[in-house]
Amino acid sequence: MKQALVLFLLTVANHTLGARNDEAEGHCQRFLTDPTTAPIVDNPRNLEVDNEAERWCRLVMDDNDLPQNIRGVVMEGLTHLLMKHIDQGLADRKNDAYELHQSLVTTFPDSARFLVQAAIFANEKMGRPGEAVTALKARLGDVQQKSDEEKELVAMGRRLLEHLDQPDTAASSEL
Repeated sequence: MKQALVLFLLTVANHTLGARNDEAEGHCQRFLTDPTTAPIVDNPRNLEVDNEAERWCRLVMDDNDLPQNIRGVVMEGLTHLLMKHIDQGLADRKNDAYELHQSLVTTFPDSARFLVQAAIFANEKMGRPGEAVTALKARLGDVQQKSDEEKELVAMGRRLLEHLDQPDTAASSEL
């Protein structure tokens, strides 16, 4: 009897903790893909809607079994959202955006786009050019360069690194 109860509880806990959150995924997907709310679209932001959607998207990312491609899309979407908030003057979002940039680079170490975006953000928004230089030096040689876009991003990363390595120029990533 005890074994059956323990097995039942383990099964329920595993199902509950490992189950996909379909409701959260639906809300997050609609937010990230709807042209009226998507962070990549240049729209005025509704902070109430954004905060609710961010909560749903973070619930999606809590799923340890979430496929990497979906995790990347959600993380990148949230990064764009936080950048929009920072551009609106919400400086308290900087640390969240910085952590998401770091997570993207760590989770997808071969992505030139995530690496270059994170380096620019660390330098321009966080005032941490040394961290940008360190990240670029450590990872720039490991990123994919299969497409023309990836090759251009690597070239941009190299220019940024060269620019940041010069004294008196680390304050701006303008290339």
